[in-house]
Amino acid sequence: MSRYSTPFIIAVSYIRGKSESRIISLLSLLSVIGITLGISAMLVAVSIMNGFSKELKKSLLQFTPHIEIQALKNDPLFIPWDSVIKLISNLPEVSLTTPYVRGEAMIKYDQYLQGVLVYGIEEDAFKYGFQLQDKSSKQVLDALHPSAMPWQIISGEYLRKLIGLNLNQQVLLLSTNTHQTAIGFVPTFKKVTLASTYNSGIHSIDSSMVFMRLKDALILFSHNNQIDGLMVWLKDPERAPEVAKLIQQSITEPLIIMDWTVKNSNIFQAIALERKVMFLILFIIVLLATFNLSIALSQLVREKRSTIAILRTIGATPNTILKIFLYYGCLLVGMGILFGNVIGLSIAYNVPAIVFGFEQLFNIKILNTDTFIITQVPSQVLLKDVLIISLSTILLSLFFIIHPSYRASMIKPSDILRHD
Repeated sequence: MSRYSTPFIIAVSYIRGKSESRIISLLSLLSVIGITLGISAMLVAVSIMNGFSKELKKSLLQFTPHIEIQALKNDPLFIPWDSVIKLISNLPEVSLTTPYVRGEAMIKYDQYLQGVLVYGIEEDAFKYGFQLQDKSSKQVLDALHPSAMPWQIISGEYLRKLIGLNLNQQVLLLSTNTHQTAIGFVPTFKKVTLASTYNSGIHSIDSSMVFMRLKDALILFSHNNQIDGLMVWLKDPERAPEVAKLIQQSITEPLIIMDWTVKNSNIFQAIALERKVMFLILFIIVLLATFNLSIALSQLVREKRSTIAILRTIGATPNTILKIFLYYGCLLVGMGILFGNVIGLSIAYNVPAIVFGFEQLFNIKILNTDTFIITQVPSQVLLKDVLIISLSTILLSLFFIIHPSYRASMIKPSDILRHD
């Protein structure tokens, strides 16, 4: 006895044999090709989106505090920051807590005027918090050292190029704070020296964020030694929402506590939305392919009506006929899924090399390295994506396969043989 059931063997023979109708063979072939292309395209697209999300998250964590704590604006209450720092630093999940002052300002150099967000921070923020991995690390730490020359700033490399400024050159930094003079209210300003630059890989940070010593920022923004808030780094950044909630419950002062997932939620929501839209668009290819398969199966049922009648007269049950055409459709879908996964995964795992070859061949650059620190198109294949894409294709295909297969099982042999 064959180890394969009779319906399965017949379904395989239909696929391997030549159909009398060319359109059935064409539609079946197009269905397999469509499913293959759809699945491979979805796998590659989703893997690239995963890669960009991973790299973006990595860049954000390199230059974003895991938790940021700030006082409510215009709150008249004095915040006992020393006790807050002590409480947070004693938490086992916390690796660093450091104060900061933040304010809006304008940088003026020659005829160029650029709005920036100035952070006054301590040396420890860059030494143990922010992750600098380039040659500017030492210069940054030197500029923020308590004994360093006053009125030095650290800007993004992109901002430096945008203004046309060189290292150790002086610029005018105008605070939004004003003070009264004989001619009226004028903004507080200081001549500052560009001591070093950083490169976070995130355009919004590199083009607008400037750092300086905490005690210089307190003077610039007239804060009277009252800081704006705290930057907190954790041993495990993934636990930031949990720790932020714990801090919120432990502190009675009126403070705003925000972890990095909330602060950057718009970015990740946008990526998630793009991922879903791309998945939906590419899934339409699979939808059309499975619809073609339904048409091909209906045509095959029409062509094999006489065969179905003969099988029924020699003892085949409606369930046997149903299985024959279900197996036929499932085999074609299975081939499409198999080929799609093989091609898609082969491309997804080699996206950086493929893109590099494409760039070399056509002498173009896919990513602008002046804007992105990412030098190559990233890709991250997740098993759950492969399973979701494959299972959703199977379910969609079954929806289109069942109806023509059921119609085949309902064919009455007497009606067919009477006409033949």
